[in-house]
Amino acid sequence: MGLVVAFVVWLVGHSFDVLVLISPFPFLDFLLKTIRNIIFAVLAIAALISPHLGLLLCLGVIVFSFLIFGWALRTAVFGTVFALGLLRVLLFDAQDRPNLGDSVPAFSARVRTVPRRTYGRLHTGQDGTLMFGYRRLLVGSEKKLLVGKASSFEVGQGIFFPSVIEPIESAGKHRVVFRLLPTHRGAEESVRACLELAQVRDIRFTKGIRSFWKFVTESGGESSVGP
Repeated sequence: MGLVVAFVVWLVGHSFDVLVLISPFPFLDFLLKTIRNIIFAVLAIAALISPHLGLLLCLGVIVFSFLIFGWALRTAVFGTVFALGLLRVLLFDAQDRPNLGDSVPAFSARVRTVPRRTYGRLHTGQDGTLMFGYRRLLVGSEKKLLVGKASSFEVGQGIFFPSVIEPIESAGKHRVVFRLLPTHRGAEESVRACLELAQVRDIRFTKGIRSFWKFVTESGGESSVGP
């Protein structure tokens, strides 16, 4: 049990490092580091003043860590996968071009019943339906979500990575449904053909960094996409 508690608390602390790593705003880096250091300092001072007070505060941190464990795990996986992808791109100019019939790794953005930043794989069934397969907390049996008809979605060509988007015809805009990996940048047409999506659209200058930061920081929730 002690190892489980230690892992959960460490993972929550590690999620702060991930946010610092991927944050495009220097001030926010400083703020996140300051908050984490203040928590450590308060726990240490409380333990020196009164062991019972220190224990009580530690229990509060442990309970809070368990409550946000799912968010912390998704954030850690997101940071790890994206960091490795960016390193492959920067060091080896890597590029993943999926073939027809392959599944494409992705992170959920606005999908009903699936928390944001859930890691899974997209594929298109024989009936032309776009499907998202994922595992709760990365373990257990695979769950499959019917997203919608593949031809009603597009590949958005982004600054740092492409996305799977759903056009909003009435407003002439789009809704980001899934975020793809940095190694898919430049391979948007291969992704589109693999998943049988409608087309590739350039969205690099519509939302940019603001859209990326919103994806990183926004909490879980549901949207209109899905069955």
